[in-house]
Amino acid sequence: MYQKGDYVVYGTKGVCLIEDVTMLDWGADCISSEKLCYKLTPRFVKGSTIYAPVENEKTVIRSVMSREEAQAVLNRVKQLETLWVKDEKEREASYRRALLSGNSMEWSRIVKTLYLRKQERQRSGKRMTCIDERYLHIAENILFGEMSLPLKLTVKEVEEKYLERIGENEL
Repeated sequence: MYQKGDYVVYGTKGVCLIEDVTMLDWGADCISSEKLCYKLTPRFVKGSTIYAPVENEKTVIRSVMSREEAQAVLNRVKQLETLWVKDEKEREASYRRALLSGNSMEWSRIVKTLYLRKQERQRSGKRMTCIDERYLHIAENILFGEMSLPLKLTVKEVEEKYLERIGENEL
């Protein structure tokens, strides 16, 4: 169980600070209406609060990666296989599965795939599809936001380092 003051990654909301661990009444329709919950404050969404049951089976909640793990994500960008699927519906489903996995390497695959796809489309004079743009934005926010904490860098600095690594490999 996490403690007050810990940083965690909560689903696709990204890095959150645990403000409190408290009992919360979820309403009369539950067998046990009171549940132990985390009061979470997303790091990059001001004024937002999330209440998440400690015993949560639906949304992945995990510790923020260590400095070594964040560095490993950067170091593995070159070798990381892309996640491109030609069929748009299947592609969106694969992005959704990767995001919901809570796995930073899967998020990294989305970012690498869509960044390269974006470059390819720009060279052809085309824009990104709305679906690709949406998933790139979500994956960048949660991945770079998480990596910024252990690396002690801004999100923008993490993004620059990450994109540099892709550029070393692909250009």
